Order: sequence, then C-alpha cells, then structure tokens
Amino acid sequence: MRRFKNHLIAALVLGLLAIAGMGPKHAIAQQKTIETPQLVRNVDEPGFNPFQLTASMFVSGYTGSVSLPIPSGKVAVIEFVSAGGSLPAGGLASAFVNCGHGANRAGHTLPLTAQGSLNGSNRWVISQPVKCYATTQTSADVGGLTVGVSTTTFTGSSSYTWVVTVSGYLVPE
Repeated sequence: MRRFKNHLIAALVLGLLAIAGMGPKHAIAQQKTIETPQLVRNVDEPGFNPFQLTASMFVSGYTGSVSLPIPSGKVAVIEFVSAGGSLPAGGLASAFVNCGHGANRAGHTLPLTAQGSLNGSNRWVISQPVKCYATTQTSADVGGLTVGVSTTTFTGSSSYTWVVTVSGYLVPE
C-alpha cells in the first residue's frame, strides 16, 4: 500500500508541474507583420541567375585541364562539379577544381570513382558538391575557373577526352 501511495504522490507532483508550465520551454517563431516589411535585393538567390557550363577536356601526357569562362563583372558561385572520362589503366588518378576570385585562389580536390576497364583504359566519374567563387580571368594569377585531371601513367600518343560540367549561380562583382 505504501508503494502505491508513493507512486500516486509522484504522479500528482509531475502532473502539477506540467500544468504549472515548469516543463521544457518551446521555441516560438518570430512573427513579422505586414506593417514592417523588410525589403531586400535577392541577387544571390540561385534560381534568379543560374550559371552552368559543359566543356570537353583532353588529357594527354600526364595531365589535362579546361578553363571555363566567367561573364565579365560577375562572380560565379560554383556549387557542383561533375566530369567523366577515361585514363590509361594501371596508374593513379586525381582531379581538381581551381576557383580564382580576384587574386585569391581556392583549389578543391575532387574524388574520382572508378567505373570499370575497357581496352586498356579505366573509366572514371566525378560528381561532387563544392562551394567556391570565380571571377573573369584577367591574367595567369587573377580570376579564372579551371577543372583538371592528372594521372601517373603516361598516355603516350593517345589523348583521352573528358566531359566536364559546373553549375551554380552568378552575383554582381
């Protein structure tokens, strides 16, 4: 009987605490009224200024790269890079994207995924979200958007074609 009485008292105390609002506080969303709208210019909304390019890249010797043009007076915000192509079998491979925003450069390594072998070549693909910023290339050290691939196996007299795609959006510089 005493055990029942202790459980009953505990249940009553918990019930009173819940009724009194002593439980956890819940978040309340901020309310904005129509009388005080905050107008903002939404230039960096990805859907308003889409940017996407596809280009061919040729790998010969040990490396290959392609420079992608950025419209003058704009900053390309690159959000996704994909590519696919073949390289000679037997070697290591790596890929990268370099984004130049003015004199600042950012290089991201892109993971390659093997897709199998055919006639002495290995097929590779890249599909990678990234976040980098690129402006129009005005010199070797300023601006630019480059995607590249390298291998440890010499391609000989062969040239391997890759298809590269980048996508994102543009904002004013």
